[in-house]
Amino acid sequence: MYDDYQGEIYFGGKKLCDINIDNVRAKTGLLFQDFVKYELSAKENVALGQLDMIDDNDAILQALMKTNMQERIKDLNTQLGFWFDGGTQLTGGEWLRVALSRAFMRNADLFLLDEPNSALDSVSERQILESFKKLTQGKIGIIVSHRIASIKNIADKIFVFDGGEIQATGTHDELLKMSKTYRELYEHENGIT
Repeated sequence: MYDDYQGEIYFGGKKLCDINIDNVRAKTGLLFQDFVKYELSAKENVALGQLDMIDDNDAILQALMKTNMQERIKDLNTQLGFWFDGGTQLTGGEWLRVALSRAFMRNADLFLLDEPNSALDSVSERQILESFKKLTQGKIGIIVSHRIASIKNIADKIFVFDGGEIQATGTHDELLKMSKTYRELYEHENGIT
């Protein structure tokens, strides 16, 4: 996303600065914590993730199914938001699911989700994360989260950052044993003293 970093970043064994960044972006699906709620039709909202597929209703429906929004949005022409006449307002969690559907429209090799659970209840969060795990099989899926409960059973590998550097890496059980930072976060989150 940025070119003002220090050190080297490698992508597929090549230095990022030696790769056409547009090619990297085309193979990356992103969902930021502060995602955008586009006051467009459901179809347009989801298709913004892969504009060349805006007329592929089946692909758009598949993306909505991956986030369990197909029941809420039965008609792809549904106007989302209240800016325009006849618009349908969604809950915060539903808007998040639409934004996640947008990310899932990409035929990406790398998916990055930044706090994807911020507006979800625990059941919806579990469903979304299970969908994400299935979607990213054979690909790279990165979830940035401050909630251990969200990731402990979904992540193959967890990286613990402290002071902007990787402090430890491993599975949930491994990190409980070897990382004081991770153990303290887990104990705090679970009310363990």
